[in-house]
Amino acid sequence: MKILGIDEAGRGALVGPLVIGGFMIDDLELGELKRVGVKDSKLLTPEKRAELYKWLKSNGDYKTIKVSPGEIDMKNSVGVNLNMLEINKMTRIIQELKPDTVIIDSPSHNESRVKKLFQARVNCEVVCECKADYKYPVVGAGSILAKHERDTEIKLLEKELGVIIGAGYPSDERTIKFAKQALNKNAWQEHLRKSWSTYSLLKKEQEQRTLTDY
Repeated sequence: MKILGIDEAGRGALVGPLVIGGFMIDDLELGELKRVGVKDSKLLTPEKRAELYKWLKSNGDYKTIKVSPGEIDMKNSVGVNLNMLEINKMTRIIQELKPDTVIIDSPSHNESRVKKLFQARVNCEVVCECKADYKYPVVGAGSILAKHERDTEIKLLEKELGVIIGAGYPSDERTIKFAKQALNKNAWQEHLRKSWSTYSLLKKEQEQRTLTDY
């Protein structure tokens, strides 16, 4: 029986993509995930995530989907919130990999509603729980794929632009510094989620500073 675990990385980020990761393995091999140390990606060092990322790609079926800041903003502008955007992308992964059972780290605390949305879209057993990445190693595997790919994207972006971005989250001072720089560089703004309240606040601060300069 094929078991698929799905999780995301970058949901609350101000900079960079949202990445959805799905990893599928035969249920008889689930114990192997624990043996090699697969768990919630947040509990692992970047080095261990990179090591397990390679192992996972060689020992199961997988798919990742990157959602750009521009797509997030566009969907938000037409009423598709982040929860529904995640559900749509996760559905694509399920339909492509065709598991017998999928275990999803729920994008919403209303687990029963999210489960029903998936059940109406896919032909497999659905388990949908918050913190599933912590409870189920197969979901932890999905989180490792997503987290490693997002971190790699941020590092590549730092190299391309020649700046420090940090983790990409509003809580990171390095990220806020980058976002403020990006407000003055049109080419950089494609990397920011403009529909986020943090972006609006930074934009407002910039406009107020500009007014006081006159």
